[in-house]
Amino acid sequence: MSQIMLLHGWVLFFIPVLLLFLAAFCFLTLFRTSYLSKELIIQRRKIRILLFISRAIIFSCIVLAIAYPFRDEIVETPGDPRVTILVDNSSSMTVFDTEFVSELVHDLRQQIPVTVKYIGRGTDSLIGDGIVSYMEPNTNLLMVTDGQSTGGFGYGDVLMKTSELNVTISSINLTGILQDVGVAIYGPSKTVSDYENVYTIHFNTFNTKDVSYSVSVDGAVLYDKTSSSSENELSQRFSEGDHKIEVEVKGDDAFSMNNIFYKTVHIVEKPKVLLISEKTDPLKSILEELYDLEVVKSLPSGSLDEYYAVIVNDIAASSLQGLTDLTEFLVDGNGMLVVGGSHSFNKGEYTGSLFESLLPVEYGIANNTRGNANIVLVIDVSGSASGSRIEYKGGFVKEVKDRVSQMDITKALTIDILDQLALGNRVGVIAFSDKPFLVSEMNPLYTNKDELKDKISRIQAQEGASTLDEGLKGAYDLLVGLEGDSNIVVMSDGFASNNKKNTLELIDYIADAGIKVHSVGVGRTRVNINENFLEDVAKEGKGFYFLADETNKFKLLFGDLGEVGEGEALDLMVLDSNHFITKNMDPSAVLYGYNMVVPKRNAQMLISTDFGSPALSVWRYGLGRVATFNVFSGSSLGELLDSKNSRLVSRAINWIVGDPERKKENYVHIPDTRIGEESFIMVRSDAVPVARDLEFVRIEKDLYRAGFIPLERGFDELFGRPFSVNYELEYARTGPNPDFDQFISSTGGKVFKPEDDRGIVEYVKSVSKRRKIKRVSYAWIVLGVGLMIFLVELGFRRFWEDALLR
Repeated sequence: MSQIMLLHGWVLFFIPVLLLFLAAFCFLTLFRTSYLSKELIIQRRKIRILLFISRAIIFSCIVLAIAYPFRDEIVETPGDPRVTILVDNSSSMTVFDTEFVSELVHDLRQQIPVTVKYIGRGTDSLIGDGIVSYMEPNTNLLMVTDGQSTGGFGYGDVLMKTSELNVTISSINLTGILQDVGVAIYGPSKTVSDYENVYTIHFNTFNTKDVSYSVSVDGAVLYDKTSSSSENELSQRFSEGDHKIEVEVKGDDAFSMNNIFYKTVHIVEKPKVLLISEKTDPLKSILEELYDLEVVKSLPSGSLDEYYAVIVNDIAASSLQGLTDLTEFLVDGNGMLVVGGSHSFNKGEYTGSLFESLLPVEYGIANNTRGNANIVLVIDVSGSASGSRIEYKGGFVKEVKDRVSQMDITKALTIDILDQLALGNRVGVIAFSDKPFLVSEMNPLYTNKDELKDKISRIQAQEGASTLDEGLKGAYDLLVGLEGDSNIVVMSDGFASNNKKNTLELIDYIADAGIKVHSVGVGRTRVNINENFLEDVAKEGKGFYFLADETNKFKLLFGDLGEVGEGEALDLMVLDSNHFITKNMDPSAVLYGYNMVVPKRNAQMLISTDFGSPALSVWRYGLGRVATFNVFSGSSLGELLDSKNSRLVSRAINWIVGDPERKKENYVHIPDTRIGEESFIMVRSDAVPVARDLEFVRIEKDLYRAGFIPLERGFDELFGRPFSVNYELEYARTGPNPDFDQFISSTGGKVFKPEDDRGIVEYVKSVSKRRKIKRVSYAWIVLGVGLMIFLVELGFRRFWEDALLR
């Protein structure tokens, strides 16, 4: 119950003034009573006192009534319980039983108003667009869909609009009646000859387990096999020229068009790479396999334009003269890899040199007893962090209520992060839902660690949308103006209801102020985490993204790591697993040497040693790409060059090389595509290209582009360059989309069985209830009290006057 308030409280200031006038009126006339007897004077004085008291109360009641005392009460009304059913008519829905829809609509219409609309058609599944088009304030939507969207509004954008319009979205748990297998191939489309390429064959299965398939290269069958795994590897070497890979799934299923996937591989000339090395090194054999390698002992003078990249292998600064050409080489968009060792970096007089200015690292000793950082932990306590989750199993989804809520998990992870931090760090905590809540101000952790843990453990989930902007603003307010390294750590499932573009712009502003933003994905499974958004948060904030089971990596960033002695074993830990170089990489190499360097402000430390020093760092210099390895064993990269770990080195070199055809005077680039999707062909030529039904536009000197939309599956070619056309995106993912059901949960909706019409009605009625604020006035009660006292006074005066007459 809310407290009683005054609408015009300032009126009460008149009460003392009125009381003064009333006192003057009641008591000044007592001085003109010399003609009365003493007994009558005493009696009259008593009457005047009683009169003053009653009139004071009466006038006070009148003034208080004018001040208008009131209380706001929340009144609940039934609202408008109605539901709009959105039925997905796209082709991928064929695998589900949807015969129940007409009966469900009939049963619901017996109880509440129902509107039926259709979204999606054929191979167009713009689910987000369909939802937005039927949104109205206070709408209840019931989805009959697999949630597999082929474009348009993303579910995060839709979630923002549901919060603005107070829309709840529920869905029907569909039953599969057909089985389907879709196949796709992922791997390099450009490579060099006689190199072992690894491709991933991915199967999207629904209502089936084992998959029989065949793999063909250039029309020749490599093998037929049966697999129960969703992913299988294909290793293949290619000779010069263009090649075609085809994977075909055997057997009958719902859609035959997604049983075949086509991929083209273009073999390019080995890019020319310059290796500067004074020693024989196993690195050379890896480079010779991939590149047209030239080896020198010092940096040559003159232009480096013929090379795609320069690799400096443990070379002292004295052998790197004439850096002007190297600087221009990088600015123009080429690459450089610097491999550390006993003759480079701090051991090769790089400190303060022009060459060091080109690198993502500089001389410095990794602070293994960290404790001078400012850290704000930002905890999502919105409804999306409550105790419900979506479980995906056997092709079906269901909402699960857990005894241990996600909020409890979030708090436990936050406390675990606290335990990773050095005690000298200054730590603050902000919780947020649709507004920020200050949990703790910034304090050195050694002064209040136990108190901070207790405060975090007492945080409760709050009603309201997950508005990350508010949490970030609260954290920024705590950090702005503080000296030292400042960081924000966001603990969330990533299903924020605010505009993602605006959030990322805010993070960019925060990062420009020198504050890094890290993110931790909190969820029981990765299905329940919007990883793409959280990765964007970390990328824009120049920080790192970690899963919940990777919080030990915060010790590398902000913890006490102790000292490492010369020659001690160094394990490697990937800090940024979203970069091209480190994606899906888990290096097992153990090394025994390192250079004393620290990453520069705008650099990315992709891999760290287990005591916090940089192992692999990258950055952009002009248009160029620069990477450094700062760990080694003896005179080489040691175990990083063995068969288990050499892919990391190869990827780093591929990253600095970039497009291996960018220096060609004439080339044709056509990416593999899908039916109905607009594709673009790029041609470098000294004249405008001419081809069938294509209109080329020049986008820069000697570079032309034309768009086209393929209509048939299979292999095709333009200007002698083959490309593949695969089935529509609609058939790439059949079965329920688990991300969609997490989205349903985030809007406050539920997943219902088709026959649960009563449950749907009860839910719609419950969420349709509206709460209104009703203002209840107490002015009449105050006036009534004043009137009652006035009537009592009149009666008393009449009685007293009658007594005098007697």
